[in-house]
Amino acid sequence: MGYAAWLANPVIAIAWILYLSDKQPAALISAVVSLGLTLSFLWVQDGPFGPKQLDPVPIISYGIGYWLWVASAAIVVAGMSADKLRCLPVAGHRHVGEADCAKDHTA
Repeated sequence: MGYAAWLANPVIAIAWILYLSDKQPAALISAVVSLGLTLSFLWVQDGPFGPKQLDPVPIISYGIGYWLWVASAAIVVAGMSADKLRCLPVAGHRHVGEADCAKDHTA
């Protein structure tokens, strides 16, 4: 199951493309899927990292590179979520970027 984690990079690229194309709901869903895919690698017990890449080698720890990969996906999710949350109506208050929020609700 964790080998699907390698799909996280293309999915996050799709999330950015959707976000830049003003398709924020689809972009947020793609970003969340990408974060889930990065975290799915935690279920992998061993990987084909031997000399011939045929022998499974147990995974005993996750290095800084893995956690930076997860953090990058989490930051994209947080940023896209914050962008959606800033347009939520608050009782009696106008939004700072109300024109941008109106654009989001008409699309």
